[in-house]
Amino acid sequence: METAVAPSKAFDLETSLLQNWVQTWIRTCTEFRRWERENRILKHPAPAIVAEHGRLIKTLIWSARMLQAMMADPEHPSREFKSEVEGLLGQLEATSEMIHNPMADEECDALLEKYFPDAPRN
Repeated sequence: METAVAPSKAFDLETSLLQNWVQTWIRTCTEFRRWERENRILKHPAPAIVAEHGRLIKTLIWSARMLQAMMADPEHPSREFKSEVEGLLGQLEATSEMIHNPMADEECDALLEKYFPDAPRN
């Protein structure tokens, strides 16, 4: 004999599942950013670390976009985390672009010359 779960209890389970998923993603992202700073930003990493970073950040960006799409629904039970997910997504995208698609030296030099014409050059 099957026991039915009351609708209100089922909603609590759904809400709990989705909130736990979002909170786990946020914690994972925070840990990744810590690892990224220690192993990618503060050091000159080996190519294997750069490749690993690329794989990890793509996964986090992909999953953030999935969460963002779900949270666009006004009835999504974890909308309270929407701004945090969007903020982290912006950080991840900016970091990914900076690390894996850096500005060419010529473009960088042109911008420095344009905005800081009197600054000493190395």
